[in-house]
Amino acid sequence: MSARHIVLEYPLSAAQDRLWIMDQLARGTPVYHLTVAFRLEGVLDVAALMRAATAMMSRHEALRTCFPERNLAEVSFPALPMKTYDLSQLPEDIRNTEAARVIADCAGEPFDPVHGPMWRIRLLRLAESVHSFALTMHHLVSDGASLAIFLRELSVVYNAYRIGSAMPLSEIPIPYSSFVLSGARQIEQGLLKNSVSFWTDHLRDLSELRLPEDLPASNIPDYAGQCESLAIPRELGDRLSELCKRERVTLFMILLALFQLLLHRHTGQKDIIICSPFAGRNRIELQGMIGYFNNIVPLRVSLDANLSFRELLSRTRREVSEVLEHQNVPFHMIASLANAASMASTNTRVSLTKAVFVLGTSAAPPLELAGVSVTPFDVPNGTANFDLCASLQNRGGTLTGNLEYKTSLFRPSTIQRMARDFEDLMQGAVSDLAPKKLSI
Repeated sequence: MSARHIVLEYPLSAAQDRLWIMDQLARGTPVYHLTVAFRLEGVLDVAALMRAATAMMSRHEALRTCFPERNLAEVSFPALPMKTYDLSQLPEDIRNTEAARVIADCAGEPFDPVHGPMWRIRLLRLAESVHSFALTMHHLVSDGASLAIFLRELSVVYNAYRIGSAMPLSEIPIPYSSFVLSGARQIEQGLLKNSVSFWTDHLRDLSELRLPEDLPASNIPDYAGQCESLAIPRELGDRLSELCKRERVTLFMILLALFQLLLHRHTGQKDIIICSPFAGRNRIELQGMIGYFNNIVPLRVSLDANLSFRELLSRTRREVSEVLEHQNVPFHMIASLANAASMASTNTRVSLTKAVFVLGTSAAPPLELAGVSVTPFDVPNGTANFDLCASLQNRGGTLTGNLEYKTSLFRPSTIQRMARDFEDLMQGAVSDLAPKKLSI
């Protein structure tokens, strides 16, 4: 046994293995980091917060996992990756500069996958009752849902510990490693055969999405990116929700259909392929577990000039329903099927992830500490994982979003134009759903 006191070793999931390879190519960049940050105002019990963070690490196996080599995960009991800083006595200008530096380092500093841990917290005391809290997790041990689970459970445990109560959460039914091993058995035993057949048929005769790039793509991976914000007034979000009820579709389906239409108009292509990360938590015992569960799933819809928006919604609803039934096939297998078909017909490979659509949901503030006012703030890391990604968030009925893009491919003016067009499409969808034909 090594100095880390390893208690378990297991292979990576198919999704983790793909991500491990991608992370090796992107070493030194924070493209696979997930960061949230908050301003905390009020009386904070720092000791209780540290105890709560320690409890979270003990509770969730993924938070005690490192990756010393490909296809090997090791679980141990590392030290708590939480650091505190007292900047309250510094002059305001120096304090602000130092706080920005610490939080930027928290978001951007590379993790050590060999030794771990693959997450960290930075807590900065800015004044007597003012703190900044930053949490960064690597995608190998987390995803969007896991981030929300961590913050929600951290809040519950902190609120109990600060008043001297015991751990209020029940044990997690199974460890993350059991989920990984179960997925491996499904592949080994051929239990995904029907779904593999679906994807083979579904991706036949696929054309790669040709985005309106301003600059030529390089053979060298480049993850430098920026975001262009989408202006979505509360009234527009409310009317989109009303539209969902009338058309019996989800908000995900409506926004996906509008993004498909946006790409249709900017590319001139009728066959639109967009990928989206699905939660991958289709068993009840996985709902409260931290780990990397996401599976990227392609969504393919055909558009033409004789199609109404209502008909596009119908096609999108059918597409989402079908792929949901077959979402357990790992993305690398789906991509291999698409490439095999493309090589056989055109002798070329095809990328499925030129454009990605993400819709996150949060019904309540993710961090709720008793006696403390919590205000989130953004910490951009200057990267883009995909050529173009429409990322939207539904927080208790308030819809926000942006278009994230690679600066090596697009000029800001191009993405700004696409963002305004996307906003116009949203407005058009709620103002008139008469069966008018779509304009190319």
